Amino acid sequence: MPRKATPANLTISSEVRVVAATASALTYNVALSRTVASALPYLVSFGLLPAWVALGVGIPVERVLPAVPLIAPFAVAAHLANTLRDFHADASLGAGNLAQRLGRRLTQRLAFGLALGPGLAAGLGMAIGGRLDAASAGLGALGLAAIAAGSRDPDRLWSGILVAAVAWTAAWALVSG
Repeated sequence: MPRKATPANLTISSEVRVVAATASALTYNVALSRTVASALPYLVSFGLLPAWVALGVGIPVERVLPAVPLIAPFAVAAHLANTLRDFHADASLGAGNLAQRLGRRLTQRLAFGLALGPGLAAGLGMAIGGRLDAASAGLGALGLAAIAAGSRDPDRLWSGILVAAVAWTAAWALVSG
């Protein structure tokens, strides 16, 4: 039976992940949130997500590491979706973040497409590889539906991306073990 994460069994690598995620958030808030490089902290924080999920459900981190390359477009989608929610306020403040440079319409389309792409690619790969079971297919469909619900609404897209991130990571963990 896998161990559940508790303060007593957290490893040094867990502590490193905490520091990296905290540094990423601080870097965003202090230095990058109003620049064209505003998506970079999302790449770091979302890149850590598979390890966090693996730790939380008690599976070896190595099982979810191959998912990390799929996270890059997904991380940018999350950033764009998040900035869409404050698009007009950011514009009035003269923010120069990536979404402001791209414009609202392109940012919405790009966020939606970049969010769906990794889920579709992973699901197709699992199906072709014969690793897609009912549970992982259900989790994959849940993530796709959550993102699809936000195709025209920035708040729903943001929430859908968060749901998909957890659902798809769990699906990956199920089929990789």
